[in-house]
Amino acid sequence: MKDIILFGVGGHSKIVTDMAEENGYNVVAYIAMSGDSKVHLGKPVYKNVEDIKNYSKYNYFIAIGSNQMRKNIVTKYPNLQYVNIIHKSAIISKYADIGFGNLIMPNVVINAFATIGNQCIINTCAVVEHDCTIANYCHISVKTALAGTVTVGEGVFFGVGSTAKNNVCVGEWVTIGAGAVVVKNLQGNKIYVGCPAKELIKN
Repeated sequence: MKDIILFGVGGHSKIVTDMAEENGYNVVAYIAMSGDSKVHLGKPVYKNVEDIKNYSKYNYFIAIGSNQMRKNIVTKYPNLQYVNIIHKSAIISKYADIGFGNLIMPNVVINAFATIGNQCIINTCAVVEHDCTIANYCHISVKTALAGTVTVGEGVFFGVGSTAKNNVCVGEWVTIGAGAVVVKNLQGNKIYVGCPAKELIKN
């Protein structure tokens, strides 16, 4: 078995632990840079990577749901060996291009010539159609569907059951609400909800 260390000790890390073991990894430790956890799922918890003896020899995975936190960790530790964890039921075209540090959950479909960046979560039953481009640190939630040739900027969060029609672009660090339907290009750093998806204006 291949040894791996996971960042994160929340609920998301429980899912990742299960999938990592299914992928033939042996989870030897966790890293929680805040809090007072000493043990998680029977394994030791460290505050920093440097606290682990011979830390550079291990594989790593960031088992944290926050897009921004995953980016922060990679920025702090850019030279670790981050791996992908892919569920055996996922259907991924041989023509798709997938970066590193990605979690690809059960029953995901990634079709031909789609490109997935680094440190993304493609959640259960999501569909990423042909020629889509998803940048780094995105989360495509459960049962989200992206039609062909959708471009998704860095840090975007698609809520549960949301959809995007073909040939639209979503700007960086956009949040798209659950069930929203994206039918046109969306500007970055905003929240969009509804059908069709419109900017949420906070009072």
